[in-house]
Amino acid sequence: INNTINKDNLSIVGYGLKNITINDNNNAKKSITLKLFKNMGIVLSQGTLVSEKIASGSIILDINSNKNELNLEKE
Repeated sequence: INNTINKDNLSIVGYGLKNITINDNNNAKKSITLKLFKNMGIVLSQGTLVSEKIASGSIILDINSNKNELNLEKE
């Protein structure tokens, strides 16, 4: 099942296995599959089309970015 990432996301495998297939938005036949093992992680940008499979018993930490704009002016 393909899903589009809504927010920038950091995914870290604490234990187990996570398979991620990243699909090309413009070409349905193009994709890349990654296997993430213990202590491995990946950052997925907003709008990325992915399919994920998580092995039974795995521990996954997902952190999403809120992308709050800070209007800071340098003096």
